[in-house]
Amino acid sequence: MATNNRLIEELANELRRRRFSLLEDIAGSQRAARALIEERGSEIEENAQKDGIASLVSYLNGRDQKMIEQKFIDQLHEMGLSFLPWPDVRRRAERRVRMSNDRT
Repeated sequence: MATNNRLIEELANELRRRRFSLLEDIAGSQRAARALIEERGSEIEENAQKDGIASLVSYLNGRDQKMIEQKFIDQLHEMGLSFLPWPDVRRRAERRVRMSNDRT
């Protein structure tokens, strides 16, 4: 009977060691998962910021180009010219005039 009790106690101790080992493994995996999520989260945030900056630069470049074209058009009108010699600039200017007329 003493042997059975001793065997039961040894088995219980072995089970406790294995349970503790499994819990340590789980905790390590959770730490690794958190670190990976934080790392990926930073990358995602950084990429989103880069995309936002690229969009802003593109918008500003387009806006600046439109402002330059509009100044050019205004100067032509001040000189009494009612036509634009370059087809692509003329089309954009006409489109802009139509859009401004639609707004008013």
